[in-house]
Amino acid sequence: MHNRGLSREEIGMLAPRVIEAHLKGDFTATSILHDAAAELAAMVATVANRLFSNEPFELILVGGLALSGDPFQPLLIDTIRRVVPTVRVTDPEMSPVHGAALEAMRADKIPWSADIIAHLRAHHNESHA
Repeated sequence: MHNRGLSREEIGMLAPRVIEAHLKGDFTATSILHDAAAELAAMVATVANRLFSNEPFELILVGGLALSGDPFQPLLIDTIRRVVPTVRVTDPEMSPVHGAALEAMRADKIPWSADIIAHLRAHHNESHA
């Protein structure tokens, strides 16, 4: 898709159409979903092997497609668990925006306090209740 000049946003807009086609029984769409899950699981496996050496670790999924619900999210999680049995997929404690704020603080050498972390977690939980 990238070689055909489509932007990242244009490619992203194709995902719901592929999922819709899959739900209607389209074999090619189903194959695309399974291939996508397998490729993402392979990336997780590569990182896990380098960082965790077969030790258990947590994985937090982010992004629209990874958190899209049925049918892709369970397929992705099942595929990752099959390829990387030591993984434990967990829900995020904060939004990516909160994580970015913490990283900006770290970059500016501002220490994180327990109060800051608690406030960000509480705000995340309020927005997802």
